[in-house]
Amino acid sequence: MKRRDFVKYGLIIAGVGGICGFALKKNGSEYSFEKVPADKVLDNLGPCRAPFENLEIQPEGKIYPCCPEHIYNHPEGFGNIITTDFKDIWNGPALNEIRQKVLNNDYSFCNRKICNYYPSSYTKNFDASKHGPKSVFIGYDQECNYRCKTCRDEIITNSDEELNILDNVVLPKVLSLLKDTEYVMFSGGDPLASRHMRKLIKAACEKNVKAKLSVCTTGYFFDEQNMKKMSVKKLKTLAISVNATTRETYNKIMRMDVFDKITDNLKFASEWKKQGKLEEFYLNFVVHSMNYKEMIDFVKMAEKLDAVANFWEYQPWPNAVMHKHYKEFAVFEPYHKDYPKFKEILHNPIFKSKHCLLNPLLQNIADSP
Repeated sequence: MKRRDFVKYGLIIAGVGGICGFALKKNGSEYSFEKVPADKVLDNLGPCRAPFENLEIQPEGKIYPCCPEHIYNHPEGFGNIITTDFKDIWNGPALNEIRQKVLNNDYSFCNRKICNYYPSSYTKNFDASKHGPKSVFIGYDQECNYRCKTCRDEIITNSDEELNILDNVVLPKVLSLLKDTEYVMFSGGDPLASRHMRKLIKAACEKNVKAKLSVCTTGYFFDEQNMKKMSVKKLKTLAISVNATTRETYNKIMRMDVFDKITDNLKFASEWKKQGKLEEFYLNFVVHSMNYKEMIDFVKMAEKLDAVANFWEYQPWPNAVMHKHYKEFAVFEPYHKDYPKFKEILHNPIFKSKHCLLNPLLQNIADSP
């Protein structure tokens, strides 16, 4: 495995809500995975690159260098794109303080045990003032036509006032930011269901921004008609949250009776991959007691679609009542009554397929005796 491949996959699987991370082990020109405790990953590879290369725009316009759940004591973020010019945030004292701590190997602000941003070391050029972020995660708009059981109990729709701010204040700033960015991930609620995000994606495509575009979606609007409406001709990455292989389970988790439509849209995405319009195609699967018995069939489905089944364990979201019953759904925890059955499933050799990714917690279970 070449280093570029390692870094690509490391961004996805290293430390995602689990109890271990992965470090590089070099043998000549080749690199391989070596498991290490998550809080040792950064020490192994050098300073985390997130504060120097990454930017996340979260709800209410709050700016973070990485996932806000992984950073201690910064509930308001490191600036706000609604009220502040982006350059003043990127070069401001709050982010610069974090960068200096990282260079001093001080991660006291960071929950490194659950970090899902894979770090890589640098040999030079830690001056972020000379460039903007290489990677931007856009997750500030929570509008979505779903109310998935693991995520939220009510459909979230922007008010006219909120939409006005998003379209007239935030959109121009984000478009300007994307001019010099290499990679952008549209996420949040569902960017293809959001009225604002559809405008932003269309504008980004029509202005031919430098960044490679990626989308995380339920897949409901990923079809030929909607791609044409948004002027989307190709994507770097498409991640579709499916979480099931049967209509019954899909309806129970996603709370939408549209399984046939999603199945058609997955085939459409697979055709895009064949045509070279899509570099990477992931099917997301959040594991819990309602769907774990379908994990094997999910990998088989991914294989047929030339996609990658991306598994990680359920993590509580405060917007969903389900989080109050975590122990009931956490089938991956040893105390759960179905844990032995779950463990037996993960021992199936299909989970070693190139069409499958297990996050570290699940991989540890799969590798256990």
